[in-house]
Amino acid sequence: KETDMDPSNPSNVILLYTGWSVDADQEYNSGSGWTREHVWAKSRGDFGTSMGAGTDTHHLRPADVTVNSARNNRWFDEADFEYIDGDGPTGCYTSSSEWVWEPRPEVKGDVARMLFYMVIRYEGTSGEPDLELVDFIPSDNNTQDPIHSKLSTLLNWHLADPVDDFESNRNEVVYSFQGNRNPFIDNPSWVCDIWGGDCSSSGGGDQGGGEMAMETFDNFSEGGSYQSGDFQGLDGSTWNYSSCRGDIAINGSAPTLGKNRSPIAQVSSGVISGGIESLSFDYKQAFSTGVNLEVYVNNSLVATVNGGTQNQIVSSGDIPVNIAGDFTLTFIQASNSSGQVAIDNIEWTSMGGSSSSDPELVEAYYFEDGFDGWTDGGGDCSRYGGSRSAEGTYSIKLRDNSGASSSMTSPILDLSNYQDLTLAFEFYSYSMENGEDFLVKYSDDGGASWTTLENYARGTDFSNNQFSEVEINLNDYTIDVTDEVRFRIQCDASSNADHIYIDGVTLIGTPVGSNSNREQANDPFYVKLDYNEAVNKPGYVSNFEESDLLGVYPNPTNGLLFVEMDRTGVQQYELLDLRGNLLMQGTFENSIQLNIEELVSAMYILKITSSEGLQELKRVVRK
Repeated sequence: KETDMDPSNPSNVILLYTGWSVDADQEYNSGSGWTREHVWAKSRGDFGTSMGAGTDTHHLRPADVTVNSARNNRWFDEADFEYIDGDGPTGCYTSSSEWVWEPRPEVKGDVARMLFYMVIRYEGTSGEPDLELVDFIPSDNNTQDPIHSKLSTLLNWHLADPVDDFESNRNEVVYSFQGNRNPFIDNPSWVCDIWGGDCSSSGGGDQGGGEMAMETFDNFSEGGSYQSGDFQGLDGSTWNYSSCRGDIAINGSAPTLGKNRSPIAQVSSGVISGGIESLSFDYKQAFSTGVNLEVYVNNSLVATVNGGTQNQIVSSGDIPVNIAGDFTLTFIQASNSSGQVAIDNIEWTSMGGSSSSDPELVEAYYFEDGFDGWTDGGGDCSRYGGSRSAEGTYSIKLRDNSGASSSMTSPILDLSNYQDLTLAFEFYSYSMENGEDFLVKYSDDGGASWTTLENYARGTDFSNNQFSEVEINLNDYTIDVTDEVRFRIQCDASSNADHIYIDGVTLIGTPVGSNSNREQANDPFYVKLDYNEAVNKPGYVSNFEESDLLGVYPNPTNGLLFVEMDRTGVQQYELLDLRGNLLMQGTFENSIQLNIEELVSAMYILKITSSEGLQELKRVVRK
């Protein structure tokens, strides 16, 4: 009566599903009044009205008795016809074919945020249920499993119906007597931090820059034996499958990838246009052996799903991809021992014709296994292993001033499909005399002719016995970007004792045809943060003589990243993509282990800020 009080009539309460204002004293009233609705249906986890989930006011709302009965314990999803109560239209929708309920638009976000709260509040401790949201409609309407549905719909509702004054006030009232808050009312963006999506949009429910597409295998038809073949997908392309059967359904027809089959079981799309931001699908372990399925986009592994329970439908959850242009999808058994698995309801969000593309890691060279395709100039260029290598164990040592013999030259690169290209590398200087330098050169004709982009001199741009970093944006130079680009780094010292050690050479660019968003104010490649003032000029170099960053390793990494600092106190870390979007954040003291296995293969920026405000940036490559 207090939490849902009608602000225009304090004697009334506002009913959740209908918005009707009714007499607060008419609770139940022989079935003609209102009742207390458990928005997370109390049968979903079988907690009833027991202390805890059963009495948590954050999801207890007043509802009309008959409307509440119609809602029952239905899952939340879009529905197809309006529920008309004896008192008139309700604004809510239900379905004759699915056990679902769609509340009126004004409270869709409220419902979503209540369910999000229940998931993070009740995690199976102290005898309480472990509540979870799933992204499918369970086939058993009477299940007492501690799950609710449908996650993707609730995310859309959260975005389409932002927090309003009534919901915020209700949060305050509940806090006043229950002592806790719904954090997703106070911080709506946390929903996307946990479950994905784009909470930067204030409404409309669009979680990405493009449109949603889906494959439901309506045109796939096989029986109970393993076969290979093709069919036309809903996207219009020809999908292929091998060693799949079709008698184990999820939502109608679905391919089941076989175990220990030859050829190895897989399902692949044809070429799909429009780019792909994210991907999700449903899967089901068909028999007793656990799932071990790999998902590829354009032959790049983006996810592996494991485990499962036989005959239980599971959602993969949102898989970030962010690949522009044409792409293909492939689902393939990870090994011959992978269990049979049915897949269905593949959904992906396109990049959208007008959306901006993220900068991409075009090339990366770390010289751990050799010259990585670079050309050894001669006797004054060699591969070095030791403490003067900025990344890992090995780097390339340049010495003296023997022209091409004192240089390293990249392979020929086709960069004609990229814009906003940035060349970056780290180096260590040893015994270079004051004024001695090294050069960075550029060729657009495969090395037939060369243009010097920058030269870096000891005493002006760097000092000996420290690691430094160079960044060169090709937009700052009058050059042609062609399909025959080469780079050359050349020492111009005076003797064999003068050394430059080159490591971690990377090239980042944005695909031509996309809308580049690289602005100096927001791009970590332009705003370099370290203990010295950034030198904001073409081809600037940053020195790290005063750095307390002991190590970020292994770099590149397959997923686990160790960070060590040589300073006390709490450090804040942020992991950014190349556009400056925040992907991870947290705090640590001297060291921390980060798990970035879920990120796609690309380059990222690790930003570390001390309690005194000192900042450092480090490139991190996810292999």
